[in-house]
Amino acid sequence: MGAFTGGDNNPYNELRELALEQNAGNVQDLVIDEDEPYKVLVEFHVSGTRVTVFCAIDGTASVYLGSGAGFINGGSENETLRSIAKSVVFEAKNVVDDMEPYSEFPMADKGSVNVYVVTERCVYGATVDQQEAADKTSEIWKIYYLAIEIISMYMNS
Repeated sequence: MGAFTGGDNNPYNELRELALEQNAGNVQDLVIDEDEPYKVLVEFHVSGTRVTVFCAIDGTASVYLGSGAGFINGGSENETLRSIAKSVVFEAKNVVDDMEPYSEFPMADKGSVNVYVVTERCVYGATVDQQEAADKTSEIWKIYYLAIEIISMYMNS
């Protein structure tokens, strides 16, 4: 798994912008129709640090930290991580109809969870209270817990 560290050339914003682009690229063969989710970003704060978990339909899983550190493309080396990343995209299919199309992508405020679901048609989004996600009372709670599992796998590897 590729780890990177922050510093003067913090890559966080650029990586986040790339992840939000509507371009199926190397997963184009896996996208069935323009409404099918193929990338998901889950954003929230952990111990005061902004975290973005990126998952793709092919099992790619990355974690970007607001500090500039993170882990890229762990799904390529770890089958369990690939499976979890695919599960995030699968769960997004179950909630995308309840989401709104977004044209701007604000970062999560402290205490909130933002989920962005990328399709060929548009990027859908939802923001929920982080406690509601943790309490399993919001529609995106499974996505939130899977994102935490990805972070844990990286931190324990």
